[in-house]
Amino acid sequence: DKSYYSTVGNKIKSSPVRLADMFIGEGIGVVITIMLQVIILLLVSNFAFGVNFGSSIPVILLTAFSLSVVSTILGIFACMATKKGLIGLALLNVLVPIFTFLSGGFVKVNFSGVLGFLSKLTPNYLATNAIFKDIYGGAAKEVYLSILG
Repeated sequence: DKSYYSTVGNKIKSSPVRLADMFIGEGIGVVITIMLQVIILLLVSNFAFGVNFGSSIPVILLTAFSLSVVSTILGIFACMATKKGLIGLALLNVLVPIFTFLSGGFVKVNFSGVLGFLSKLTPNYLATNAIFKDIYGGAAKEVYLSILG
């Protein structure tokens, strides 16, 4: 938001770079940054704390990649829909804890009805479902369906 409306933004607007290309480039950069953070987190938890991920590393990385793409797209959408980056950020700061609560990220909950249906559509639920099904021996089809949404 700030870079687009500031002096840098004026230079970007006058360049031959399309706005869509700029968003795609920023999105790819964010996804790469998130994936580097995931890899660092996995390495630290493995070597510093002795966490054994077994054969689940590919599923964890694929799930993290899928979730990072979804969260990046959601962030870009929120900024574009509100036309102001700070308003989009505020909206996401409200939505993320709600999604986390609905998915059982804070405390395991079992909702029924419409709320139960919505809770199973949250990205957080799909990611944790994929990882836990892989760890505890769920069917590979169910794991990859959770990753793909």
